[in-house]
Amino acid sequence: KAERSILLKIYQRDAHPGNAIVLFIAAVYPTHWVLSDGWYGIAAVPDGHFKGVKTSLCGTKVVVWNASLVNDAEGIHPLEARVNQVLDDDSQPLKTFDKDKDPYLALHVNSTRRVHWATKLGMEPPRCGSSAAYLLQSLPLRSLKQGGGLVRSIRCVVLRVSELLVLQPKESTQGRHPRVIPDKFLHHMLSSSSSDPLLTNHTTASTTSAPTPFLRLRVACSHGAWTVRTENTTQKRLRSSTTTTAILTLWRPSEEMIQIACKEGAEIFVTSVAVSWTHDQLGLTSSKHTTIQRIESEKTAQEFVGYEPRSALTALDMKNKCGKDVDTCVYLVHVTDDYAFATDPSWAILCVKLPRWGAKVWKNGTLVCLRNVFVSHYDAHLDVLDCVMTDTATVSTSPPAPSSYFWAPFLALKELFICDSATSTRVTALRRRICTTILNHDPPPSTSSPIHVDDNVPINKKEGQVALPSTDMESRQVTGHAMHVYTLPTPIHDPVHGLLSAVLYVDTGAHVHEMLVPAHMTTQVTSAVACRQLVHVRVHLGNIDDDMINSCRSWEALEPFRARRVVAVNVQRVSPSSHIQVLLQRLGTNP
Repeated sequence: KAERSILLKIYQRDAHPGNAIVLFIAAVYPTHWVLSDGWYGIAAVPDGHFKGVKTSLCGTKVVVWNASLVNDAEGIHPLEARVNQVLDDDSQPLKTFDKDKDPYLALHVNSTRRVHWATKLGMEPPRCGSSAAYLLQSLPLRSLKQGGGLVRSIRCVVLRVSELLVLQPKESTQGRHPRVIPDKFLHHMLSSSSSDPLLTNHTTASTTSAPTPFLRLRVACSHGAWTVRTENTTQKRLRSSTTTTAILTLWRPSEEMIQIACKEGAEIFVTSVAVSWTHDQLGLTSSKHTTIQRIESEKTAQEFVGYEPRSALTALDMKNKCGKDVDTCVYLVHVTDDYAFATDPSWAILCVKLPRWGAKVWKNGTLVCLRNVFVSHYDAHLDVLDCVMTDTATVSTSPPAPSSYFWAPFLALKELFICDSATSTRVTALRRRICTTILNHDPPPSTSSPIHVDDNVPINKKEGQVALPSTDMESRQVTGHAMHVYTLPTPIHDPVHGLLSAVLYVDTGAHVHEMLVPAHMTTQVTSAVACRQLVHVRVHLGNIDDDMINSCRSWEALEPFRARRVVAVNVQRVSPSSHIQVLLQRLGTNP
């Protein structure tokens, strides 16, 4: 049947330019492209990620989605556009382009791809059924660019799912409550607010702006999984070793979306997501048009990405999982205000940095099941494995179901630590070691008061870890391992310290502190990070830094500094010999 061409409809505002459209590239110029549907042409301005595209793409068919039409508010006929006119004084009408006046399509790299030469030009035909294939249905995660617009669809396998979380507004937290907490704990906190004046004020502030529920999923790219069905297992495992993973955040998920997305190991299509890169970690964020669709071929995709079901790991197994989220079942030996020291049948010591919610759960002599606890690093000097309860981590003191993977470890712990009276002597000795060697105070500890050494720097948690002075001081000191330095895309101008060009991450064992680095110290900091050396950093605190607390994880990381701008002003490397001498002095032993 006869119908108008797609560009004619777009020029006349009768079709939305954001739909999936197949066009061919008629010309490539440094300032713009010229696309055509075979009838008319239109100028197109790609985003900055397309820089360096060669003119050899002329004649290639591309599919564009989520494009926007600029400089055509009223609608015109295609022949009125300069790109479709033959001018007497210009032998190259396609090259003439005025971005302020001529109508053009704004293209985005995450929604523009080449297609097969036989693909029909024009609007994508309507799908027959929800399972029918469509253009841009699956894009590799590693090809996505930050600032490249929305992604139409990705194909991935759900590796891990958090419980339902809520993000609280800044005005309701006032620095006294965490911004990200589990939804079930928020309901418990609000129900108990009548007996706590602090929580009563928090509840009053929350009435104006309600918390935002969300889910966090760790997903792995399964793009191309259907192409390896005939290959052997070895080749599949080889491909899965390079699989790209991402953190997918689903804001305000519906009940249907939760039922589909919360099944770990499921392969899904996710549409209309935004892209962000933080260092080497890919982040995907849902939009109001995001949908999730289940794919039936789960087994093939699971083998392709190397999916492993959840299991409760022992403390010895966790030493090989540094930098990852794991599940474990442990016995709490000693709990302070900030840390919980735990063990399991291997009698290895775990130091868990506690969250700012659910303090009543952490009690001495309790069996707890931890999910998604982050393994920071192993301290060989103290023989302690440092872990952190992040936003997605959960804790449970209730006995697990017999079908749960926590059931067997829970029974083993209960038999060893609860039912066996002979174990109490060994637990007492382990608690004494924690108090004297790690916390460095006399048992039994009533409070986790800091210990002072000769240089008047308070030591709080572990040997060699410098605690934070009182909040009244503007200069503080941190000792830890320099783990990573990230160069800022746009340097920050600080009125006191000048140009701040990078962010340094220092791991003290309990926190990973992030601090801004002046431009003149970048080389020194980069050298320390390359050697993974122990460093002593003196920092200055500024005012509240809104730019550094937008993300949930940054808010939690900066909490020890009360979310103020932290600037490193001096970085000194700590030699192992001097570090050992300090530890021996604190133990009362001559070096």
